[in-house]
Amino acid sequence: MSLAVFAFSVTLALILTNLDNLAVMVALMLRLPKKRVLIAFVTAQVIVLAVAKAIAEGIEIGLSAQAGWLGIVPILIGVRALLQENGGEGPKARDDATLVALVLLFLSISSDSLIVLAPLLADAAPGHRVAGIFGAILAWGGLMAAGLKTAQAGGTTGWARRLERLAPWVMIAVGTYVLLDTATDMT
Repeated sequence: MSLAVFAFSVTLALILTNLDNLAVMVALMLRLPKKRVLIAFVTAQVIVLAVAKAIAEGIEIGLSAQAGWLGIVPILIGVRALLQENGGEGPKARDDATLVALVLLFLSISSDSLIVLAPLLADAAPGHRVAGIFGAILAWGGLMAAGLKTAQAGGTTGWARRLERLAPWVMIAVGTYVLLDTATDMT
């Protein structure tokens, strides 16, 4: 049961920290080939997951007792996001955007996902990490499906902007969870 809950937690955290990616994905799919945009999105997400897993494994080897303190990072980022006003738009795409440029674009707006995912994986037992990776894959699938559906409908809707306001709260919740001594910890 705790594996499923952990996988769901990672899924929810990644969806809510990737709403900016979703908005950019939809905007790009309205102007560029959908396949190119989706490949760039998945590539960026795999890189984020690989970096988060590498951080988690590095912490496990050297500082496993202190892994829970990584929860402070998403809490601070979430509080900062709540204190800031976000009114800007995401980067604009050019028609001749290359795959590498698109991957870099998605990576540039994925730092919040890395900041949430790394502590979750670092503080989790190895079996829970596998469940977390499964949750990440579910999140990506859901985001891609939502992006395709929204792009086919002709653009973004207000729901994505409303949900994006939840991201700082998710970061604070994840940070608090990592700081707590829970059943998913690597002990």
